[in-house]
Amino acid sequence: MTSKIFKLVNNHIKSFFCVVFLMLATQAFSECTFKTGDFISDLKNSRNIDFIEIETPKSARYVRNLYKTIVSETENIPPKLKKKFKAKITIHYKFGKCVFEGSIRQHGDWKDHISFSEGGTPVRSLNVKLKNGNLLSAVEFKLLLPDTRGGANEILTTLILRYMGIISPETFSVITKVNGIQSVMLFQENARKELLERNNRRESAIFEGDEKLLWSFKDYDNFELEPLALSRMTNRNWFLKGSSSSTIALSSFSSLQKSYLRYSQDIEGHKTLVMYPGSSYHNFAEYAFLLTAMNAWHALRPHNRKFYYNMIKKKFEPIYYDGNASFTSIEQKMHGRLRSEVIEKLFSKGLNQGFTSKLEALFSSEKILLGFLDRANNLEINAKDFYQNAWREFSRNIKILKDEIAQIENNFSIQNSLELNSEYIKRMHMFNVDQIIYVKIEKNRKHFVGTLDNGLTNILSADETARLISNNEYNGDRAVFIGDFIQDSNMTLKKFKHKRFDGEIVMSRDLKVAVGLEEKSIFFEQTQKTDWALLKGANLTNWKIVFNGVPTKNQSVPKEEERFNIHGVTGCLTIYNSFLNNTDLEVSGGRCEDSLNIISSTGDARNVKIISAFSDAIDVDFSSIIIDHIVVEDAGNDCYDVSGGNYAIKSALFKRCSDKAISVGEGSILSVQDLYIDKANIGVSSKDLSSVNIIAGDIKNVSICLEAKQKKQEFGGAQIKNKNLVCDGPNQIESNSVLLAATP
Repeated sequence: MTSKIFKLVNNHIKSFFCVVFLMLATQAFSECTFKTGDFISDLKNSRNIDFIEIETPKSARYVRNLYKTIVSETENIPPKLKKKFKAKITIHYKFGKCVFEGSIRQHGDWKDHISFSEGGTPVRSLNVKLKNGNLLSAVEFKLLLPDTRGGANEILTTLILRYMGIISPETFSVITKVNGIQSVMLFQENARKELLERNNRRESAIFEGDEKLLWSFKDYDNFELEPLALSRMTNRNWFLKGSSSSTIALSSFSSLQKSYLRYSQDIEGHKTLVMYPGSSYHNFAEYAFLLTAMNAWHALRPHNRKFYYNMIKKKFEPIYYDGNASFTSIEQKMHGRLRSEVIEKLFSKGLNQGFTSKLEALFSSEKILLGFLDRANNLEINAKDFYQNAWREFSRNIKILKDEIAQIENNFSIQNSLELNSEYIKRMHMFNVDQIIYVKIEKNRKHFVGTLDNGLTNILSADETARLISNNEYNGDRAVFIGDFIQDSNMTLKKFKHKRFDGEIVMSRDLKVAVGLEEKSIFFEQTQKTDWALLKGANLTNWKIVFNGVPTKNQSVPKEEERFNIHGVTGCLTIYNSFLNNTDLEVSGGRCEDSLNIISSTGDARNVKIISAFSDAIDVDFSSIIIDHIVVEDAGNDCYDVSGGNYAIKSALFKRCSDKAISVGEGSILSVQDLYIDKANIGVSSKDLSSVNIIAGDIKNVSICLEAKQKKQEFGGAQIKNKNLVCDGPNQIESNSVLLAATP
C-alpha cells in the first residue's frame, strides 16, 4: 500500500506544485469587500457561502509535509508531522468575499484523513485557525474529508443533538480549494468559547480525554496505555483568568478525573463506553441514548469525550464530537460488545420522563429538515431522500432502545476514590511509565500547594497548575493530578424549595429572605455587600421579587478580578433558565457585577427597577425577554446590557449611567418603542452583528448618542435603526457598521 501511495504522489507532485502560490507571504491581507453590518442575518447562514479558498505562502514545505505524512510507516498520523503552516483564507460569499490571515495543519488520528481526488492529487482534513476575522462566528474550525465523519450523517447528528439541548458544533458541507485543489469538505467548529455561546452557554471549563498516551507514545502500541489515559482541560487560558475560574476548573477537573479513573481501572467492566462524570447521570444517559439510536457510539469512547462544566448548574454537560454516526438499523454490537450488555450499563438508572417527551416533540419539528437541506447542499446525495430514510431508521431505533431500557434493573455503583488512586499507581509501575503523581492540590489566597504520592509537597504557580491539568505536565515532565482539590473558602450556601414555588432558590449564607407564597412575593436583604440570590428553573408568573442591597454609593471599592464568583454568579439577583410572565423585579444597592442578571430565560417582565447599581444595572444573556417598563437610576457601568438573544422594551428611563445607557452585543436584536436617556457616556451601543431598532426617544447629556461597531473577532459590524430620536450629540458608526431609518 505504501509503495502505491509513493508512486501516486510522485506522479502528481509536479502538477500539484504548479497550482500553488509561492509568493503569498509578501501580499497584504485585506478583510471584507462589503460592510458586515449590512449582512447580519446572511453571515449567520452557511448557505450564503460559495466556497472557501486556502493558500499557503510556503507551499513547498506544505507539500513535503503532506508527502511525509502519507509515506510515514505508522498506521496513525505521527503527531510530529502535524505542523502549522501560515495561510491566507478567503471566504467567498454570494455577496462578496473576506480575506483573513491564519494557519492550517493536518487534522486527525488515522490516515483516512488523507485521500486522493479523481486526478490523484492528495487532499487532507485540516485544522484552521484564523488570526483575524471569522466564519459563522468560528475562529478555529476543522475542514474534514466527508467520509471521515459519515458526510450527511454528521450534519444530521449535530442538528438533532442541538435541538435536544446538547452542545453540538455547527457543521455543514462546503466547497473548498486548497492551493488550487478543489474538494467538498465538512466544516465543523472547534470546542471553544464561540461554540459554547452558539449553544447559549457562558464560557466555563472545557475538558476532554487525554490522548497523549494512546498514539505513538514511545515504544507502546496504540491504546496499550488506555488504563493510564485520563482527562485534560482544553481552555487553559480560562483557568488563568482569576481566582474564581481556577477554583471552578480545579474542582470540576478533580471530579471528572475520578470518573476517568473508575473507567480506566475497569475498562472491560465499563464495556469501553460507559462513563458518567460527577452527578451528571441523566445528562449523559440522554446523550448516550441519542448516540446509540444513531449508531454514533464512537463519540462515547472516553478518549473522544468532550465536557463542558456548567458552573451555575454545577454539572457536566457533553459536547458532541466524532460520533461516526450511521442512520441505519441499530447495530447489534458497540465497539465489539453486545449491545444488550452495553445498554444495561449505560442506562442503569433509566431515563427522565421529560427527555422522552421532548424526544417525541422532535419528530414534529420542520426546523431540522430545513437546516439539514441548507447544510448538506454540496454533498453528492439526494438530501431529502437521505433525510427521510434516516428519520425512519432513527425512529425505529428509538423504539427498540426504549423497549430494551424498560427491562433494565438499577445496578449503578461508585468505587472508592482512594482505591482508585492506589490501583492507578500500581498499573503505572506495571507498564513502566514515568509520571509525577499529584494526589492533592490545595488553594489558598497566595498559591497552590500540590501533594505528591510520596507525601512531598510543591508550591505551584497558577501557570504551573494550569499546565498540570491541561498538558499533564510539570516542569517538562509527564505529570497527572488524580486526587482531591481543597479550597480555602467559606462561601457556604443555603437553599429554598417549596411545593408552591415552581423552581429553586439558592443563595449566599448571610442573605436574608422572606417568601410570601400567598401574595407571590420574594424579598431579599443583604447583610454583606456581596450577598447574592439565584433563582433556577422557576415559573415566575405574577411574582414580585425585590432585592435590597447594602448601599455602596460613594464608597471606594476595588473591582474584582473576575465578574463571577466561585459559584458562577455575577448578579446580586440572578434568574436562570426561568419563565417570566407579568413579573416585577426590583434591585437596589449591593456590590455585585450585575444588580440583575437574567440568563437563558424567556417571557415578559411588567416592571423592572434598578437603583444605585455598583456596576451593570441589568445584564441579560441568551434570553428572549420583553420588558414593559424599565427604570434605571445610577449605574457604575452600563444601565442595560444584553447579548446573545432577542429583546424588546416598551418604555425605558435611564439616568446617570457611568458608561452606556444601552449596550447590545453578540448577535442580539433589540427593539425599543419609547426611550429616555439622561446622562451617560454613550446613549446606545450596538456591537458585533447586533441590530437595534429605536422607534422614538430623547437622549441628552451624553458624549456619544449612537455607537455601532465590531468589538470581537468572532463577530462583525452592527446596525442601529432610529426614527423619532432626538439627540444633539455625535454618532460613531465604524466602517463595517450602519445607521438606518427605524421600522415600526
